[in-house]
Amino acid sequence: MSRLFLVLATLWVAGPASAQTTELFADVMASWPDLEAAVVEARHDIHQHPELSAQEYRTAEKVAEWLERYGWEVRRGIAETGVVGVLNGGLPGPLVAFRADMDAVESTAPDPVPYASLTPGIRHICGHDVHTAVGLGLAAVLAEARDRLPGAVMLIFQPAEERADGASRMLEDGLFEEHLPEAVFALHTAPYSVGHVATMPGGMMVSRSWVHVDITGSGDLDGAAAAARSRVMAESTVAPMAASFPSPPDAVLVQLAPTRGSGDSRTIRGQLMTGSPVILDRLARTFAAMGDSLSSADVRVEARLIPAAIPGVQNDATLVEQSNASLARLTPDVTVHGIESVVPAFSEDFGHFQRHTPGVMYFLGVGRQGLPHSAGYVADDAAIGVGVRAMTAVMLDRLSVQDG
Repeated sequence: MSRLFLVLATLWVAGPASAQTTELFADVMASWPDLEAAVVEARHDIHQHPELSAQEYRTAEKVAEWLERYGWEVRRGIAETGVVGVLNGGLPGPLVAFRADMDAVESTAPDPVPYASLTPGIRHICGHDVHTAVGLGLAAVLAEARDRLPGAVMLIFQPAEERADGASRMLEDGLFEEHLPEAVFALHTAPYSVGHVATMPGGMMVSRSWVHVDITGSGDLDGAAAAARSRVMAESTVAPMAASFPSPPDAVLVQLAPTRGSGDSRTIRGQLMTGSPVILDRLARTFAAMGDSLSSADVRVEARLIPAAIPGVQNDATLVEQSNASLARLTPDVTVHGIESVVPAFSEDFGHFQRHTPGVMYFLGVGRQGLPHSAGYVADDAAIGVGVRAMTAVMLDRLSVQDG
């Protein structure tokens, strides 16, 4: 994330609705100064009461109550602790969605903010409290313009992103069965200056696939395990502890745990990271054939790749171009960057939603005090308003797109 270049977006004209969208955006955001303090207070409350994956009961209830206060249709209990709000506008149009994840993580490090966590051993050090606050801000400002809103907006408050199964569980629980949005957006906090956002087409966050190699038999199992490890590691195209991938992220990083087992069995487990679905497809076939090529009369090797167990983030190229143009036109004070490298240490299950509908995630600058998940991580409250403005801009513009 350290090497960036400024995106000089080509203005995108969304048909004859552009002038009306500009006016609507200005009117919607005119309410923000009166709402900001309440949204920031809600963020502080969520930060003080962090909840781990699939335990977001208090956060979910606070979110649902907020949505109901602003007249959204609310569905609770999706994947148990997920919440969805829908706001139907007064004019015809499509459905677009915004995803905010709600869970916190374990951390025993001191919380260096005045609104510090009151729950020992748990903190919001990935910024999900900010993501949720942006969702609450969107709920408030968009409700002000309900009658003039074309189409409908869905706000998805997702549990268990840190456990990487919240998005899939919401989908299994029927999230998109009745209404499938034509686009879904998300933000993730990042160490850019406040007022800056960043995205890229394609693989913005790597997928994580599980490597399973099982070796059984009466022969030289340790020799077979060493050969299998070498074969698997040969697929890695970057250093084992690589800090970043090039962009586009078509590199492969393999990390394997020590071989385990004794007697007549050995197991190798690990993960493989890449931003390229094409490469992942090829590797799945390679792993399927690997076992047979390494097996012998007295050693059986079974190798398989479980592709994209965590799907990462695959941004739709057309939607990125359109969204960046929306920001250039409606929020010229927000600086948009392109991404030149991808950090393999960070993954996301937002890609589960992107498998169903085009989607774009943006990194949201929250200041430069620590990387997400680091002990000293702090996210600036001022970033919430930037996130609300940016997501309002891309969603309103998307809602107003007219053919021809």
